[in-house]
Amino acid sequence: MSMYALFPFGLGERSEKMVSSVRWGYVRIITGTLVGGILGFYVMHRAELSYKEKWNERLKKYEEELNKKKEKANELEESL
Repeated sequence: MSMYALFPFGLGERSEKMVSSVRWGYVRIITGTLVGGILGFYVMHRAELSYKEKWNERLKKYEEELNKKKEKANELEESL
């Protein structure tokens, strides 16, 4: 939409600069919001993947310890 459609009688040089300044402000706000959202999503995605991997390693370690305990219990049972 043209600024002349909004102000059909003319604005003068100072008012036209204000309109372009306001428009530039809106562009900066919208761009910052989009870029910030994308960056925030990426950072949280990476944090989630890291967290999942850490818990998978802990689970694998726990299962290995559990299997070792079961094997020891079986060996003791067989020796009796």
